Amino acid sequence: MLGHPLADLLSLLEACTTPRDRAEAIALVASSSEPGFARALLRTAHLVVRCGARALVRETMSEPVRFRRTSTTRADLADAGRLLTIETGGYEVGHAAFSADGSRIVAFVSGDCGWDATLPRGAGAWLGQWSATTGELLDVVALGQFREESGTFAFDAAETQLAVRSHRSTHIHEVDRATQRVSPRVARVLSSSEGAETLTFVGERRLIAGDGYELLAFDSASGKETARASSIGTLHVASPQLGRVFVGSGLSTACTIASHDIHSLELEGAAIASDAGPTASDRKGVISAMALSPAATQLATGDWGNCVRMWKVRDLVRAGSPKSPVPVRARVVGTHRGWVSALAFVSEARLLSGGWDGGVAEWDLAGKKDPVERFGHHGYITALGIDRDAARALSAGSDGRIVMWDLASGSSPRPPFTMGYGQGSPRIALRVTPGEVRVVVGTDEVVFDAEGRVLRTGRCDLPASGEPRVDVRGFVSNALSMEIAARSDADGPALVVTEGDAIVDVLELEAPACAVAWVDLHTIVVLDAGGHVSFWSLRSGAGTIA
Repeated sequence: MLGHPLADLLSLLEACTTPRDRAEAIALVASSSEPGFARALLRTAHLVVRCGARALVRETMSEPVRFRRTSTTRADLADAGRLLTIETGGYEVGHAAFSADGSRIVAFVSGDCGWDATLPRGAGAWLGQWSATTGELLDVVALGQFREESGTFAFDAAETQLAVRSHRSTHIHEVDRATQRVSPRVARVLSSSEGAETLTFVGERRLIAGDGYELLAFDSASGKETARASSIGTLHVASPQLGRVFVGSGLSTACTIASHDIHSLELEGAAIASDAGPTASDRKGVISAMALSPAATQLATGDWGNCVRMWKVRDLVRAGSPKSPVPVRARVVGTHRGWVSALAFVSEARLLSGGWDGGVAEWDLAGKKDPVERFGHHGYITALGIDRDAARALSAGSDGRIVMWDLASGSSPRPPFTMGYGQGSPRIALRVTPGEVRVVVGTDEVVFDAEGRVLRTGRCDLPASGEPRVDVRGFVSNALSMEIAARSDADGPALVVTEGDAIVDVLELEAPACAVAWVDLHTIVVLDAGGHVSFWSLRSGAGTIA
């Protein structure tokens, strides 16, 4: 290196197109620089990897790009318990889990990968592995054609095989034990009628799949099917110590659990929640998530009726005739603001649930504490995982994001609005009047003052017709010459404020903006896709407001 290390790094970053390239550039400059500069550089490396040269200049000059006046309702990256946030680059994360030793995060991601130029474009889906300490991408492999985004996978106990859902089959990939790299080549294809919704290894080579409305067992080494049985749903959990596979209802209007022999897959009995009898017009009893406790004494289920229920496994094993489900008391632990989409036990006394509202709730099953809620997604939760020490959890979402949480911490703020994931876009109104900023999403209303303080909350029905889906009415002035444009790329969602050809400010958001309005000559208000409202004071200097 002949020049100043900062200048050298800026030159290198200009040629970098991916986060991996930027990470390599930082490592190269740090290794050849004096220790003081190298330490300062490595402290901000995670920002530079994500945001590039702009972040490097900002951190070096100690001049933040943004100045937020107030954000009383906005969830920041410093939310209680959030250890790490990974923007995968895809548009949805399916299944996600910690590796057996807890050092890596593994996830099935849908959509073109922006991290690695070596992957074929339009691959459809890929498997990524990240460091659970730094969030660095360690490995990525294309997984072929997928009809749906909610891909699932399972490692065997030794992590030498990976079973992953494909279009109408299950693929087996070999895993190198020394490097932990997944081979991109498909070693075996396990043929069936539909792609599996859940996959579970039992022993070294026996794989159980929930395929359509059948249970199937395969020998993963030979690829041969060894057993098959009709099933009431696609979601299952297996318990070798009990010799059972439990399947949740996928069509019934009442919460029903079927019990199958783990070897033959023969149906042995069924139980129905005694507090949730069939209803005539809805599907609230359809089970959408399942988890078995570590000691296999409790089964947790979540459903389309927003309920988290707890079943005693001994009641399910004793259930009677398969043709006539036995009523069983299943305790309702709690509810979400939408259907329950993921479950995971931390211990026999602690359960995590994820929902359509984008939140993760931690339940004290003894009922002695209120649930702990954490919010870090602006899409529904697709998967939950617990590390081997039960100290950390991860949540994956339909927003393409993976969040790692510290389970010893408390709740994080709940967004004031639910954006209606999967239920159609709600009507939105953002209206600025002297002294007030009124935000309406669906029927929920929050009114702020011009500084971002909440004045009142309530319910407000927007007109059913004659109004656009998003209605913004803000401050207007002939002196206001700035324009605001949305940006969403590898650097994350942002609003870029320009005046002519000059960039005045870049406002980096937690989630894409849904509505933006001027509050006054120097302030804008933003409603984002996570349901947060934030107020921003724009930087003066380059591109000053007339």
